[in-house]
Amino acid sequence: MPTATVEMTNNEEGKGQITLTKKNSAKTKALEGAEFDLYRVKTGEETADVKINTDGKLTTNADGQIIVGDLEPGDYYFIETKAPDGYVAVPEGGIKSSVETIAAGQSTMPTATVEMTNNEEGKGQITLTKKNSAKTKALEGAEFDLYRVKTGEETADVKINTDGKLTTNADGQIIVGDLEPGDYYFIETKAPDGYVAVPEGGIKSSVETIAAGQSTMPTATVEMTNNEEGKGQITLTKKNSAKTKALEGAEFDLYRVKTGEETADVKINTDGKLTTNADGQIIVGDLEPGDYYFIETKAPDGYVAVPEGGIKSSVETIAAGQSTMPTATVEMTNAEEAKGQITLTKKNSAKTKALEGAEFDLYRVKTGEETADVKINTDGKLTTNADGQIIVGDLEPGDYYFIETKAPDGYVAVPEGGIKERVETILCGAEHNADSDSRDDQ
Repeated sequence: MPTATVEMTNNEEGKGQITLTKKNSAKTKALEGAEFDLYRVKTGEETADVKINTDGKLTTNADGQIIVGDLEPGDYYFIETKAPDGYVAVPEGGIKSSVETIAAGQSTMPTATVEMTNNEEGKGQITLTKKNSAKTKALEGAEFDLYRVKTGEETADVKINTDGKLTTNADGQIIVGDLEPGDYYFIETKAPDGYVAVPEGGIKSSVETIAAGQSTMPTATVEMTNNEEGKGQITLTKKNSAKTKALEGAEFDLYRVKTGEETADVKINTDGKLTTNADGQIIVGDLEPGDYYFIETKAPDGYVAVPEGGIKSSVETIAAGQSTMPTATVEMTNAEEAKGQITLTKKNSAKTKALEGAEFDLYRVKTGEETADVKINTDGKLTTNADGQIIVGDLEPGDYYFIETKAPDGYVAVPEGGIKERVETILCGAEHNADSDSRDDQ
């Protein structure tokens, strides 16, 4: 005779139970296989929250549930440590649930419930918002294409909207979901009615990233504006001196050349600096016809500093009476900041013999908010070679000095604290020599 057995447990009187239910983000599917720890919030003299499941992880069943009973009254929470297969990975440290209370003094078994959701692995969403140039009005009816930047062996960026144009709604928005991780951008192909026509080839938005491995649905946002008819736009592109790399983080002011009775050129960006984006660009719209130029006020990190007064770009014209939006373009380059080199030569006091085996530390004199001189050789002593030399390169401009910490064999010992050599200044791309003498041992 076939038989079946069932085992059930009862909670002791006064004890409670907590139930966690795990679902997908749409709350349409129970998720099996998620792993959790359960904690009770510390009370009294306890110094840390108390882990309940000391003998292994708690795992959701086919109904997406974990049920834990025999719990003392108190406040409890779960921490998710592993997502179900096919869902976004849990970040380091886990995901904490809400805190729920199992109350004392109940006539029936006290219970608490927790519900948590997971997003499907890797999919994300991008939102474009289209406004007028003053950013006061959402623009309906602008048309766009959406592209993913090529990766791996792909030879071209991938168009996402293969079945028609994407058009902004009454809120000026386009929302596209179910996107794999990657870098995305929009190209505007048609302006809203009453706004400056889009030039041939379209207008490209900033590139935004939908990141992988997020604990919540990865999202990206883009904001673009349109100029009213008759206004123009100027674009500056910043590159390295070889014109092979776009430079982010350069700062500029934009000016319009004075006209009529104006006594000085007019600064356009009155509310802050203009800064190049990841594509090395600054795009300024809603400009009246006229002559415009940029002044660079700060170079990108790692490039030659801008002299006092800045660097002026070419003057470009936004023309009047154009059938499409009048545009102007400016290209500027930066030279990479040159690194320097310092050479120490160690000789006997008569300067007739190079001394091998002397040990030194190299320091850069503190600058700005630094509170102490900076030791350069952080991974060991610098030791003179057979030519009595130490050569250190790849040095930022600044003031440098050596401290001798050990004399060569057969020469007068170095006193406690070492012997400091004179300070040498390294300018951009310069090489400097430092000499050091040792007295013969007596």
